Amino acid sequence: MVHKPNSMTRARTEASTPGATFHAEPAVWFVPLPNADPDEVRPPARPTAPGGAGWPLESSPPTNPGDAWHLPLAIRIAGPMLVVVVLAALAAFSAGSRNEHTGQMARHLSLTQGQYQAVSDAEVSVALARSAAVQGLTSGNEADLAETAKQVTGQSDALDKIIARTTALNIDNSLSEPVAGLLASDRSYMDLIQRLVTQAQDDPKTAQGPRNSHLEFFQQRRSAHDQLESDLAGAMPSVTTMLEANRARGGIDFPVIPILLLLAGVALTWRAWRPIIGQLRAVVQTLDWIAQGQFQVRTNLVGNDDFGRLGEAVDRLAEQLGERFSRLSEDARRGTQNRVIAEALEIADSEAAMFAVVEQALGLVAPALPGELLLANPISGELSEVAAGPTAGSPGCPATDQAGCFALRRGHTVVFDSSESMNSCPMLRGRPSGPVSAVCVPMTFNSMGLGVVHVAAPNRLPPDSRTRDQLIDLANQAATHIGTLRTLEVTRQQASTDGLTGLVNRRVVEMQVGQLLSQGVPFVMVLADLDRFKSINDRFGHEVGDRALQSFAAMLVANVRDADVVARLGGEEFLIICPELSVSASMEALERLQLALAKIVGTDDIPLFTASFGVTHSSVGDAFPDIVRIADAGLLMAKQRGRNQAVYATPALAEEVFGGERSTRA
Repeated sequence: MVHKPNSMTRARTEASTPGATFHAEPAVWFVPLPNADPDEVRPPARPTAPGGAGWPLESSPPTNPGDAWHLPLAIRIAGPMLVVVVLAALAAFSAGSRNEHTGQMARHLSLTQGQYQAVSDAEVSVALARSAAVQGLTSGNEADLAETAKQVTGQSDALDKIIARTTALNIDNSLSEPVAGLLASDRSYMDLIQRLVTQAQDDPKTAQGPRNSHLEFFQQRRSAHDQLESDLAGAMPSVTTMLEANRARGGIDFPVIPILLLLAGVALTWRAWRPIIGQLRAVVQTLDWIAQGQFQVRTNLVGNDDFGRLGEAVDRLAEQLGERFSRLSEDARRGTQNRVIAEALEIADSEAAMFAVVEQALGLVAPALPGELLLANPISGELSEVAAGPTAGSPGCPATDQAGCFALRRGHTVVFDSSESMNSCPMLRGRPSGPVSAVCVPMTFNSMGLGVVHVAAPNRLPPDSRTRDQLIDLANQAATHIGTLRTLEVTRQQASTDGLTGLVNRRVVEMQVGQLLSQGVPFVMVLADLDRFKSINDRFGHEVGDRALQSFAAMLVANVRDADVVARLGGEEFLIICPELSVSASMEALERLQLALAKIVGTDDIPLFTASFGVTHSSVGDAFPDIVRIADAGLLMAKQRGRNQAVYATPALAEEVFGGERSTRA
């Protein structure tokens, strides 16, 4: 049967446990260590923040504990037991020579001592098993869990032997039922520990919840144990009193001295085991707090004995776990920051938007250090600052091209401890702020240098490794997105422009005409063609022909309105779209184009040539192919009439031209 703690139980426990103090929140016993003053024992104060001073679970250790010699734990446990056994044997031997009634009373006292011994041994086995389980579950390492399972199994076997030994006593007194109930509770709690260790070996994560839930069961079982120990201790004086009473009546001749010696042995055992149990509880309590993430707690168990070494090992475990948790937390923070920066860079749809993200990122990665992003012009290769730290500003690197940047030349990150060093970058010297240290991270995309992330710091205090790693991540992410944007822009231009003249191609102009038609915007379409272009290629070569096409395209762009669209449809054929322009105005504009063309041809670079134009209005058709067909009819008519002229075409002209044999343009 398990006794639940209540006010009366606590009062009896406090009365029967000198020097121990019970605290309801949390329900933990704080037992004085050996050589400690019980009046100095206090419950630990919670630290105000992680990383504070240690969390003392026991009283302060003695001064210079390493100078003292301590008995081994086995002797501290077995010694009092041996004394009790010897004294019990003396008492039994002495009582055997007495009358039958005296022998029965002595046997009753010896069996009561056996019950007390069994309860204490069971408590030690359970406490050792729980300490091993908590330490193994906290580590979570496969090898540690295997060792934990081995230790718990050993303590479980020891508990079975204790229960079997108690059963063999065949005791029938008022304490038999509570003793049997407490041992059964110990057996259940030991089974719970074994299941929890087995579950952790199968899946460590699923064992964390059950591990925390067994604490209440342990507290209840501990309270029942303390109460029963008090009852057992109180039962022996009552038996002694009965024996003395019988002796006074002359009914028996009872050996008082051996009994007193036996009681003294029991008291000695109780006093020897109290600090051992308290130290075990201190270790278990510390491991519980460590498992809950309170890595700043310490056992404060020191010395050359077994418990001192155990306490130091647990304290080292807490320190190592705290350091590992700090590193993991910093890595998680850095990972989150890098993910946010990467997402912001992905959202940026232009280089200008990306530069703004880099400025914010510099403020996050190195807020107190001046930093900048120098980007190379894709054509000239000149370096220019496009982003600077929002708080500390720009370090002002004077490099003007990629050849002047040491990091870009080497192609990997460089760190300079001092600008005064012989092997420092020349661009770091002569800064207005004086000598500095720096880190420079080159940005590359497809093995091509794009720029450099440059961060300066106080002289001989370069940015630490974590800051450098984050700057490298930032430079790599920015380089990837800038390179991707530029590649997409080149691809878009290649897909939408003519490679020879730089004009938009047929696909783009067809799309723009469709938009004008859908919006109901009127426009004039002019189809232009170079006269006798084939003869230019045959006579002067294709290189001269290409220059003629480029010159004609440049002349068109220079002499049309900003709202007009000039496109190359292919070969020597060009298209001009003039939104919201009348036909008469467009004809006048074509006359100006012919005059402009006459001024640029007939030189050594460009041979003499003319152009013909077909003109129509958007009202003649509902789709791009229909309007182009009618403009083409005007162009053919211009060719037939002698070239170097413009002809306005209507649907009727198109029918006339395309109704008979189509003339060949030349």
